[in-house]
Amino acid sequence: MREEMEKELDSLYPRLRIGQKCPCGKPAEHVHHLIGRNNQLLRWDVKNLLPLCAECHAAIHDKGMWNHGLDLVDAETRAYLEARKNVLLKDYLREKGQSFEDFAAEKRKEILENVGRMRNIVQNSDEWLSEKQGTIGGSEIAAVIKSFVPKERLMEIMGERAATSFLNEPLYTTGYLVFHKIKNGYRQPSIPDELNVYGHAAESYVEWALRDNADFDVRRCQDFIKRPDISPFASCSPDGYCVAKKEQYNDVNGRPISERNPIWECKTIQHFKAIKEDALKRGLQWSYLFQLQNNAMICGRDCAVISSMLLPLEQDTTFNRGVIASLIEQKRFEEVQERFAPEVYTSVYGLIPEMQAAIKEALRNFEQAIAENKPPEINKDTLSLMKKDFACYQEVEKFNASGAVMLSSQDQIDGQDAHDWFNDALFFAESIRLDDDRNEKNKLLIKKFMMDNNASEIYTLDGGKAKLSANGRLSLQPLKNEG
Repeated sequence: MREEMEKELDSLYPRLRIGQKCPCGKPAEHVHHLIGRNNQLLRWDVKNLLPLCAECHAAIHDKGMWNHGLDLVDAETRAYLEARKNVLLKDYLREKGQSFEDFAAEKRKEILENVGRMRNIVQNSDEWLSEKQGTIGGSEIAAVIKSFVPKERLMEIMGERAATSFLNEPLYTTGYLVFHKIKNGYRQPSIPDELNVYGHAAESYVEWALRDNADFDVRRCQDFIKRPDISPFASCSPDGYCVAKKEQYNDVNGRPISERNPIWECKTIQHFKAIKEDALKRGLQWSYLFQLQNNAMICGRDCAVISSMLLPLEQDTTFNRGVIASLIEQKRFEEVQERFAPEVYTSVYGLIPEMQAAIKEALRNFEQAIAENKPPEINKDTLSLMKKDFACYQEVEKFNASGAVMLSSQDQIDGQDAHDWFNDALFFAESIRLDDDRNEKNKLLIKKFMMDNNASEIYTLDGGKAKLSANGRLSLQPLKNEG
C-alpha cells in the first residue's frame, strides 16, 4: 500500500511544471528538488519543488549553480527547508501522530492544488483580469462548444437528444464574443454589480453552511489555473476544493466515486427564474455542467462538487440580496440563516467522457480558428445572444460604407439565396409585424451583410431596398405593390 502511494506521488509532482515559468523567464520543463529527493519528508513538498527550464536545470545539476537552486527561492522558503532537511519522515509522523496514509493524502492534495496554479495571481485582481482576457474560463466553455463544434459533430459526441437539449439552452455569452475577447481584446460585458457581489459573498456563507457536511470538508480558494498542455486557452478559476470524508461515495447518477480531492463550485439560484425554467426539477443547466467538467479536467480531478444556494421565493429580492451580502461580509452567518433561511443543495458529478470530449474538440477548433483569424458566425439561436454578438461585430468590423449593391442569386444571407431571402424578410416585416424577434434577427442579418459588403444600400429589381445610415440605423423600403 505504501509503495503504491509513493508511486502515485512520484507520478504527480512532475505536473507542477505545467504552465509555469523558470525563474529565468523561460517555460519550465523540469521540476527540481531543492533538497534531494532522498529526503522523504520533503520529496513531495511543493515548497521543495521548483519548476525550471532545461538550461537552468542542467546548470544546477551539473555545476551546482545558485546554491543548488536555493538562491532562486525566497528567504522564508529557504528557512522552511533548512528546518526540515535533517528531519526523518518517521520521526515527523511520530511527533504529529500521523499515519503515512494521511501524510500521502495531504501531499497529494497539495500537489493537485498547485498543478497549473498561477503563482502570485489571485481571483478578482488586476493580474487575474488580464490573464483571463487571453483564456477560456469554465463559465465560457459551453458558449465555445456551441460556436466551434458543428451541430452534427456534437450529436455524434453527445448523442442527438443531449446535444439538442444543450443547443436549445440560452447562454449568457457566446463563442463569437469569446473569440474576439482573445483575438482582438474585446471586453466581455460584465455581470451586474448586484449579482456579482451577491454571488461572491454567497461562497463564504455556503462554505460556512457546509461546515458539518457528512461527506466533504469544503475550503474556498482564489486560485487561477492554466493548462497549456491541454490547450493554450484552457483555464479555470475554481471556487474551492473538497476533501472527501469517505473512501467512496456516489455521484448524481449513482456511480461510485473515489476521488479524494474534488473541486468545488458554488452557485446562487434566483428563485423566480428557477421556477420559470423548471430548474428545480430539470436539474443543473448545461452551462454549469460543462463548467464542472471543464474545471475537473483542468484541475486533474475525477469529479466535481457543486453547491447551490436558493432563497425562499418571498425573500429573493434585490434589496434582500444586498442585505445578505453585507451580513456575510461581516461574517454574521447565523443572522443570515435565521432571517432569510437560504437552502443549500449539494451534488456530486463524476467525469462525463462525452462532455469532456466536446470540450477538447471545442478547444482544438478554437485554437485553429484563432490561428486562421476565422471567427464563427454571429449567433442566431436567440435574439439576445445575436444582439450581443452584433454589438461586438460592429466594434470589430469598422463600417465604412461606399455605395449601393444589388442583390443577386450569387449572394447569400443566412446560407440562402440573398435575393429571395431579402424579399421574404421585407414581406414579413411589412405584412405580418407579429414576430418582433424574427424581424429583429432579420434586420441584424441585413446589417451584417451590408457591412460585410461595404454597402450603405442594398436593393433588388423587385423594388425592395434597405439603407444603413452612418449611425447604424436601418431603414427598409417594402416591395412594390404589384396590385
